[in-house]
Amino acid sequence: NDEKSGTAMIENAAYKYFSDLQEKSLAPKIDATSKVDLSKFVPKNVNKLTEEEVVDELVESILYNKDDILAINKIYGIPSQGGEGVRLNIADLLPKLAERIHCDKLHMVHRLDKETTGIMLFGKTEEMASKLRKAFKDRKVKKTYLVIAKGIPSLKEGIIKVPIAEGEVGKDKRKRMTCIPVYNSDTKHVMHKTKKKTVPAVTHYKVVANSHSCALLEVSPETGVKHQIRTHLLHVLNTPVLGDHKYSYLTEIKPQILPSDVIRQLGIRQSKARNLPMYLHSKNLIIPEFLDGRTFSVHCSVPRAFRSFLKKAKISHRNVDERI
Repeated sequence: NDEKSGTAMIENAAYKYFSDLQEKSLAPKIDATSKVDLSKFVPKNVNKLTEEEVVDELVESILYNKDDILAINKIYGIPSQGGEGVRLNIADLLPKLAERIHCDKLHMVHRLDKETTGIMLFGKTEEMASKLRKAFKDRKVKKTYLVIAKGIPSLKEGIIKVPIAEGEVGKDKRKRMTCIPVYNSDTKHVMHKTKKKTVPAVTHYKVVANSHSCALLEVSPETGVKHQIRTHLLHVLNTPVLGDHKYSYLTEIKPQILPSDVIRQLGIRQSKARNLPMYLHSKNLIIPEFLDGRTFSVHCSVPRAFRSFLKKAKISHRNVDERI
């Protein structure tokens, strides 16, 4: 009953945000006299690296290389696949990475956002890649992420069950994922029935530690909807991923403003806060009974920039690298 009650409260929070869309940001005024030192909190700029240097980074990031599976710790700032304005991406570098590890070919299995770090899997054969893709599709893959959130969820633990759809935000109608609660007798008073195609999305979360106006969350998505964690944390919990400028405000896309207590604790100016990275890291991945009855699992420690932020913000991180 307690779990059902907690889930209901989380879902009600999603419904409520529709009636609050026009509220202005309540972010406090910032002390502009603070010092500026971002070096410890910002990862290496991948855009300044050559293609060969990025391949070197990928080789050094290997976490698992056997059973026809390759797992890497995806570095910050490089997208999984190409697109407009993309200079380097993981997919295009796979042939060179395969050559470096003496593999005929590497096959993509899933994607991580450009700003997300942590575990990314590849098949060293098409057969293994297909097997891994099916495990993801069948929801047999147990993924755990660590997130530094702006704000602290009112409920310390819960399950978010709110569908997601593609939407538009701001005067210029920029595309972004959004939450669309199920239209029923409870929600019809705060939302209109929509024709948008929604996808079921389920996210488990719990607060691991918090200090000032930030929290360290452990997040486990059951489903794999595009930008699911970022969307749910903003729209349902109102605690966006710290450094996520795309999913920081309900009605517009603009640089994230940090609370004054966080700015003072970090010793940076508010104007420099927009240069902080997005703190979203894939920490653990488990597929039960995947390898001839054996469980496949891989663990990835958080990046230096992530750990440095936790330390400076005085958020407890003693067990941040604990295996699940």
